[in-house]
Amino acid sequence: FFVFNFAISWGPVCWIYPAEIFPLGVRAPAVALSTAANWAMGAVMTEVVKLFPHLNINGVFFLFAGLCCICGVFVYFFCPETKGIMLEDIEALFHSGGKPKSPAFVEIKSPQQSLV
Repeated sequence: FFVFNFAISWGPVCWIYPAEIFPLGVRAPAVALSTAANWAMGAVMTEVVKLFPHLNINGVFFLFAGLCCICGVFVYFFCPETKGIMLEDIEALFHSGGKPKSPAFVEIKSPQQSLV
């Protein structure tokens, strides 16, 4: 159950999103670094199993629920939507005042921008 839900939600994000957001000049090393970080965190998660006897089932649930909430907040505030934008135009999203050239691009205000 967990593997299926992870595979259709958060799982692919760490592989697809880094390949889209980095500029062409640094894309290969940046994606390599993000892949290494992904594997390193996977190794860290195998060590979390050693905490299970001390945390009991409620502690394990709240540990992972808390991590999921932190990830959700991070994605909501810091990861712009890239749907309908060409790879070459995504860099413009990260520069102030830049507008992507893709015809399908529709600017969406982030929560921070709507407060200003």
